[in-house]
Amino acid sequence: MLLPHYYTLRSTEHMPSGAYRLRVVLHEDCPVYEGHFPGNPIAPGVANIQMIKELSQSVLDRPVSFAAIRQCKFLRPLRPDAANTLDVMLTFTDDQLSAEIIDHDNPVMKLKAQII
Repeated sequence: MLLPHYYTLRSTEHMPSGAYRLRVVLHEDCPVYEGHFPGNPIAPGVANIQMIKELSQSVLDRPVSFAAIRQCKFLRPLRPDAANTLDVMLTFTDDQLSAEIIDHDNPVMKLKAQII
């Protein structure tokens, strides 16, 4: 884990659609927020991409690298809240990953990537 204090995985569910729903909580006290931004913390996009990579490795039970990121959209700021559980939806098709971070039914980030 690149950022050991960034998030905690609460649960993993394999959905009938084939997708995986992972429930995570972001840690408010992670050192990354000291610079992003003091007094008004916002989850860094690069940390969310790393979290998606790590969660993909957990689901697939193997190392994962991004060969190409085809799409990455940050739809709204994500603030850390230890009381708030986020859904991370992962769908794998051959060597393709589609991922979405959802906060209270609101999409926060969408990513499509080729993985190896």
